[in-house]
Amino acid sequence: MQDDSVWRKLAEKKWGSATLALRKGSSTKWMAYAKHRMCLTTHPTSPLDLIQEGVTDPWQHLVCCLLCSRTTGGAVVLDTIESFLRRYTTPTAVLAASETEICCAIKSVGLQELRCKALRLMSHSFLAEDWEEPSEFFGCGRFAADSWRIFCRGGAASLGPRDVEDATLQRYLRWARTGAADTPAPKPRRNRAAPAGAAAAKRRAGRARPARNTPELRSARRC
Repeated sequence: MQDDSVWRKLAEKKWGSATLALRKGSSTKWMAYAKHRMCLTTHPTSPLDLIQEGVTDPWQHLVCCLLCSRTTGGAVVLDTIESFLRRYTTPTAVLAASETEICCAIKSVGLQELRCKALRLMSHSFLAEDWEEPSEFFGCGRFAADSWRIFCRGGAASLGPRDVEDATLQRYLRWARTGAADTPAPKPRRNRAAPAGAAAAKRRAGRARPARNTPELRSARRC
């Protein structure tokens, strides 16, 4: 499919009317534009159940990264991402929404004002700019860029655990190479030694006789 007008219509249908509005006046090669913003590859699905694995559309994937970064993951984060993507299906929808609406939609994952700013600026840059990697977008750091390379660009075949910083992405790449779904070992709990004086006082308190039924205690029990 070499007809650039077809790719232009595809881009508008996929990402909304803001696509054409933000590219107005530029000599856009629509086939290259669209292909760079689409996922044209597949990746193996792991038993690690990473949130990003199920979101391979590049714009949606970056939304996912922005909403799950600086969280502990889990059902609340997943539900928020799924609900957000059902409500805002395109970058155009995000740009058309008010900050109040977006903040309300993502409140459950925290940092909603910062995330709202990142979502809006990323969506604008995704459509308007001639970018190479997501790390060029506001709020999208190394984690988002590496995740995009792995799950939207087929990077699992060429990247190794040492090529990424995020621990969960490292685990995924180890699984992709070895087939072993390793889990991080729990950190041993360390009990701090109490100072000698404090320990002695604690032992004395343990040996202390219980208080008698004084008038003060009887008064306290009646409160």
